[in-house]
Amino acid sequence: AFTPDIVAISTTFVLTRQHLTTIGKKLRANLPDAFIIAGGHHILKELMYMSSERKATYLKSTQIDAFIEDSQGEAALLDFCQKFPGKLGTVPNLVWRRPDGEVQHNVRRPENNNINSTLIELSPEFQDSVVHIRTARSCEFKCAFCSYPTIAGDLALMDIDNVMVTLRQAQKVGVKSIFFVDDTFNVPRDRFEILIDRMIDEGINLPWYSFLRCQYIDENLVRKMKQAGCAGVFLGVESGSDTILKKMKKGAITRFYRDGVGWLKKHGIVTVGAFIIGFPGETTKTVNETHEFIQNIGLDYYFLQPFYYLHHTPVHKKAEEYGLTGDGLFWAHNTMKWTEAIAHINRLFL
Repeated sequence: AFTPDIVAISTTFVLTRQHLTTIGKKLRANLPDAFIIAGGHHILKELMYMSSERKATYLKSTQIDAFIEDSQGEAALLDFCQKFPGKLGTVPNLVWRRPDGEVQHNVRRPENNNINSTLIELSPEFQDSVVHIRTARSCEFKCAFCSYPTIAGDLALMDIDNVMVTLRQAQKVGVKSIFFVDDTFNVPRDRFEILIDRMIDEGINLPWYSFLRCQYIDENLVRKMKQAGCAGVFLGVESGSDTILKKMKKGAITRFYRDGVGWLKKHGIVTVGAFIIGFPGETTKTVNETHEFIQNIGLDYYFLQPFYYLHHTPVHKKAEEYGLTGDGLFWAHNTMKWTEAIAHINRLFL
């Protein structure tokens, strides 16, 4: 009913080409006159392995009109919207279908946008909404299974004064709650503590949620988080086995999570723990250690997912050592294969 001129698709949670093609075809069938443009993690990941000819073939197969080929893409999307429907050939990092049906590959110009230039304006329409806020881009950790730092580049931090401007706006217009989407919201720790203290001092009393690293908290900081409005945290625990955590390069041991969850629970902050089953080196023994960990740590909620093998992650460099083959959800290594991981997940869940 809205009949938009442009539809922009983020592909963070698109895992396969078939998935994106299904989305593109459904949009095209229902919005035949819209210009459909896609960018984000899946687009960058897929296109980095393709020739120009294969990029064109993929674009046509999805029935999408354009891909933004950049790890950030914000500047390209803005430039595109400002020039649409005219001089699209001058928009950097665009792979697009011209009106004659041919695919054009525009000049590549990697973006490094100033994160302080991406402030959002919160108007009264956001009243009673959950608002997502980003105060940092990328992550300073290099977990072996994760592609985010590789794609996002160096860690970029928004000035705390700018974060506070957005939070004051959110409180003024009456938003329901805040979700900080930063990959590791409490890192660097000193910056996080300054922000928490500012929120307390300025009376920001909105409920908020974030991702959290337990090795960078203590009970006093958790107490202040609660005072500042923290209602829940998502913990990327990944494994209840110290053996697997070491292989994952998590920079953490299970004791950090046991202590952290205890403090969070004591101060009434909801905890969700995420776990990966099947990382190279995983065995029935280490899966059972994760099972015991989940049973006894006191998490409010937990989330299990199979190892997802991306070839632009640090673990790929050790593929030969681990006997690691395959791609995505379909993989095998010296100690497990994907079908076994799924069976373990079902067993633990039941």
